[in-house]
Amino acid sequence: MSINTQRKHNPVESMANHIMISNEQHFAVLEKRPNSNGLQGVTFSFDITQSDAGIINKSGIARVEVFGASGIIAFTRKSFYENSKMVEIIIDILKRYENK
Repeated sequence: MSINTQRKHNPVESMANHIMISNEQHFAVLEKRPNSNGLQGVTFSFDITQSDAGIINKSGIARVEVFGASGIIAFTRKSFYENSKMVEIIIDILKRYENK
């Protein structure tokens, strides 16, 4: 009988102020709360495109205010925003970049 001793990769890890979302190749860090100006951020480990920002806008839970090729997106929450919903959107964006 063989026992698998490999540690299973946890793609979502919640910390005090951030949520780390990762796959085998890339990651993103989501701030849990907006700043005093109402902006909340997510930083990706790769360059962000207008198409990626559009995925968040089209979700209906947030409005992208600023994004940059450096992997940073700043957004404002809409009234029905939940971090768990944003994590699902981020996972979808990460999947687009698998094997790239």
